[in-house]
Amino acid sequence: MRKAFGLLLILVWAGVVCAQIAVFPFEDLSRDLNGVNIKVSRIIAHRLEEQGFSVVGPDEVIKFLSKHHIMWVGWVDKVTADRIKRELGVQYILLGSILEFDTQRFRFGLVLRMVDAEDYKLIWAGRAFFSDEDKITFLGLGEKSWDFFLSSAVGKVLSNIPQEVLRNLAKAPVVDVARVVVTPRYARPGENVVCKAKVEISGAEPEKIFFVVDRVGRIPARKEGDFYTADWTAPAEEGRFGVSLEVWWDGAFSTKKRLFITTYYVDSTPPVFRMKLLGVKNINGEPVVARYVKIVPVFEKKEPVKRWSFKITYKGDEEKGEEARTVLFYSNMGDLPPWLVWRGKSASGLLKNGRYEIELTVWDRADNSYTVRKEVVLVRRIESVDVKAYKEENGVRFEVRVENYPLAISSWRLALWSDDGAVFYEREGSGVPKDVVFPVNPEKGRKLYYSLELVDEAGNRWKLDKRPLVITRVKIKKKKESGWVDDF
Repeated sequence: MRKAFGLLLILVWAGVVCAQIAVFPFEDLSRDLNGVNIKVSRIIAHRLEEQGFSVVGPDEVIKFLSKHHIMWVGWVDKVTADRIKRELGVQYILLGSILEFDTQRFRFGLVLRMVDAEDYKLIWAGRAFFSDEDKITFLGLGEKSWDFFLSSAVGKVLSNIPQEVLRNLAKAPVVDVARVVVTPRYARPGENVVCKAKVEISGAEPEKIFFVVDRVGRIPARKEGDFYTADWTAPAEEGRFGVSLEVWWDGAFSTKKRLFITTYYVDSTPPVFRMKLLGVKNINGEPVVARYVKIVPVFEKKEPVKRWSFKITYKGDEEKGEEARTVLFYSNMGDLPPWLVWRGKSASGLLKNGRYEIELTVWDRADNSYTVRKEVVLVRRIESVDVKAYKEENGVRFEVRVENYPLAISSWRLALWSDDGAVFYEREGSGVPKDVVFPVNPEKGRKLYYSLELVDEAGNRWKLDKRPLVITRVKIKKKKESGWVDDF
């Protein structure tokens, strides 16, 4: 077998972007002087496109030749070359002459010439011959298939292009990254990170593509649809890390291109904060919520918050057999507001007095979480007040008892009303009112009313407004032989 010197001039290794080439229909001298072979020129044009060339194929060239009434295909003159350059927008012209084309004996001979369309210079010329002896090499088992023989012969010719031709004519590849997705962008140490890149390449497909990740190294990319994908384990070290894409083309130049495409972050530190409670009163060393509490998170280091949750838990009452339970829960995505306000309510309304736990949890962008809990005593209202009035010799005596109330009563106001709305008497004081006597004698058929207002040390108010006066009967001991008598 006589080996080919090569084939083309600008045939470029995989991965380069090349100037346009016009592939003429090849003249077929194995038939006669006017013979034309479209099949081989089409195979050559297709292989050139696979190699990364922009090709004007023989079918388009035939239209050009017909337009200008050009009858020959084995050569071009200077004027024709200039017309091809202008009208077809090509830089080079590939001409071919088939010397032998024997499908029975498996014999094939080819001469190729490359011409610069601008200055009409011969860039490169080469020839190749293949015979029946070469068929075994191509077909392996000696099977007779002319199409396979021909395709293999063309491929072998193209693979033997001289390296100096490639170096002189090759242009740099063009690579662009259209889209990059990295998930998660904020990762914790040991978490799996996935990066996808949509890569656009002008020219042939590269031999290899890698993702190059700081602190991790080079990772082979896998093709998934329109994207190249790789994944890796986030390192233990915290910080901001770069990700690059490395594209390799094998061949004469072993060219590599590296493009920086994105960054991701490794974070293992939770968003530490403390919880300030405003609007509470410190009573006997405990934070007491009377009307509302304003919860203000204060971060040690301000950073964006991914999500957060707020929970109120009733701590229960062992004496009453009440277990702890969640009475309010709220969560939201995005940053935390500067403060939150709780007014002693659940979704269904006001809550009863007791111990409650305020819990605030915050997650950062890497899903590190931090939780702060604080207990408060909710004293939203005075729940149980017992008022009694007794008739005595010098008037009516009031006694007030406040039951199971954790706060002290700071002040009170008691008034006695007639049925026509006139105020008989009015008294004020501190603490719980006891033994408050109004010098009035309730008469039969005459209605009296009273009003009571209590204020605790947290500012909560409790009112009874114009309640009918009901005298409480008491039993008084008197020494009489007959025993006990009732005295009102």
